[in-house]
Amino acid sequence: MEPCALCGRSAATTRHHLVPRALHRRLKRRNGVQGRDLCATIPLCRPCHATLHQTFDERDLAENYDTLEKILADERMARWRKWLSGKPDGFSPKLRSWKTARRERER
Repeated sequence: MEPCALCGRSAATTRHHLVPRALHRRLKRRNGVQGRDLCATIPLCRPCHATLHQTFDERDLAENYDTLEKILADERMARWRKWLSGKPDGFSPKLRSWKTARRERER
């Protein structure tokens, strides 16, 4: 089992596209970005993956957080990482729904 790139826990991981897949077609057309540049992924546990998408919208992820280093440098993700890394591997926190997170970002 591959550890989560964000919190380091040994939990089941999903693949996070560093450039959201929903923006691939648009970026290829506008910027001439190569397909392999868009396919970069990192392993994230489900809680980290959900929190990442609740914290940033797709455009923000594509423009400002397209590398693991940039994600790790963000203060909000650093607080999340510190909090979750102290929890046991099987721990699964209750998270806000993505709809609630979107409404909060739009305020």
